[in-house]
Amino acid sequence: MTTMKKKTPNILEFLEELDKKHGEGEFTQFLDIFSEHRIDVSSIKHLNDDTYFDQMGVKKIGFRIDLSSFALSSMNISCSAEYSPTAVIKMLRNISFRSAADL
Repeated sequence: MTTMKKKTPNILEFLEELDKKHGEGEFTQFLDIFSEHRIDVSSIKHLNDDTYFDQMGVKKIGFRIDLSSFALSSMNISCSAEYSPTAVIKMLRNISFRSAADL
């Protein structure tokens, strides 16, 4: 049995999908700044430091949570209800530096 892995959307598709859920222009307003900083969907997991969001003008906490949560789900990474998106991102960052020998 073969399973098809969901393709990670490009940043425009990603932001447009969030707009569909939260209102037109709510997230696509960040397209230019994300493009300027070379942020793609897989990079969002590294934006857990509030400084990065502040530098890019993403001030609302809800936007930060939605961006992080939706990025994880777009990359087929589930987020347990008992962990915040920030906690999951921190765990992923720690795991990503481990070698296969550590498993």
